[in-house]
Amino acid sequence: MAIADAVPELDVTIEVHGTALPECDYQETHDHNLASSSVKYVAAPSGVEFAIRYLFRPPFTPPSDVLMDILFDDKYIQGSFFKRGGKDGCEEYLYSKTTLKISERDFTQRFRLLPCSSLLVLLLTVFEEELKSVTEELCARLASTGCIALYFYFIEYLEAVRPAEVEQLATEDFGILSEKALYKGASTPGDIPSDQTNLTAPEHNQSVNYNHFKTISNELFAKFTFYYRSTDALKSIGVIPRTPSPSPAAKSEAMIEEEMMAGLKRVRVKAIRLKRERQDSESTLVGDDEVEWPLQRCAKRVRCGPGADDEVVSLED
Repeated sequence: MAIADAVPELDVTIEVHGTALPECDYQETHDHNLASSSVKYVAAPSGVEFAIRYLFRPPFTPPSDVLMDILFDDKYIQGSFFKRGGKDGCEEYLYSKTTLKISERDFTQRFRLLPCSSLLVLLLTVFEEELKSVTEELCARLASTGCIALYFYFIEYLEAVRPAEVEQLATEDFGILSEKALYKGASTPGDIPSDQTNLTAPEHNQSVNYNHFKTISNELFAKFTFYYRSTDALKSIGVIPRTPSPSPAAKSEAMIEEEMMAGLKRVRVKAIRLKRERQDSESTLVGDDEVEWPLQRCAKRVRCGPGADDEVVSLED
């Protein structure tokens, strides 16, 4: 959970299926070092609905009702829908939807995270003329993507209203971008957003109440910022340690001895087989060819002298 030093009893979490997402420290300057602010990375899965929960732990009691303004990727969420609750003496609020009003009909849309599929471009498959130029305006839009900012105010008074219309949140469409644009638009070097906020399809809701607020001196008393990234993205910038490669398991002395005995047995079996083959035949290698010689030697030829009728020729001079 994220906690601001100036308001330690205020806990804020980003949740999926009722479970708070893992948080990591965010290292940055600007106004993030204020005692009333907290800045965190959150490891967020893609394609899931999420909620924002905040609660006050005793002994802190707000001097008045509290207003939480929500910005998704630097876009203000109008008419955020919340449920009030609490347990163990804590006052708790859960935000998971925003409201939409069209033609006097009320709708709600749930918060959702979607992968920035349009940002993941294979440059080899994209023609150069299809790539958008890296403008300052584009870099500013990219730098604000992947951020949930929450502003807390004390309310001076509120009144019920019936707005004629509540506009729908516009989603960001970056189109096709080059790798150069992604890196140049990153808020910090290498910190490329992996996801962006989105809303589900509108659902009709008949129990939406709208209120108009006036805050005390229009001054916030706490600010919480969450930079949501995939686990792989956080590993790539060193926020989460990379998973080490598995090392080969160490062999015990018994395993080594067993392997040595098995190898010795194979050598003995091979030696016995070769000995039996040599008993059946003798062989020698001539070049690359193998020539086999039978063990049975040829019988010696009988030497015969001249017979009575043979003519003997003397070779002597």
